[in-house]
Amino acid sequence: MAEEAQTVNLKILSPSSDFEGGVNLADVPASTTVKELRSRIQDAAPSKPAPERMRLIYRGRVVANDADTLSNVFGVDNVGSPTTCGRPTLMVNTAT
Repeated sequence: MAEEAQTVNLKILSPSSDFEGGVNLADVPASTTVKELRSRIQDAAPSKPAPERMRLIYRGRVVANDADTLSNVFGVDNVGSPTTCGRPTLMVNTAT
């Protein structure tokens, strides 16, 4: 039996008007790197902020290593089956 790929559902928030109401990213593979996530956020935001201008924050800590995967950043408790309660919330600040 093939192993099911782990995914994470993300809620992206920002004080910027670029993300008014937040952005939801569903079923993002847990193997996605932070660098790849920045590109997905860029695609989802109406103003298309440059990935290098994004500062990602999770649980009060800056997510700075572009090589980290989402499973490393969010931990095993927030990655996995669709029955997992809640979803990680990621703050995005864009430099002005």
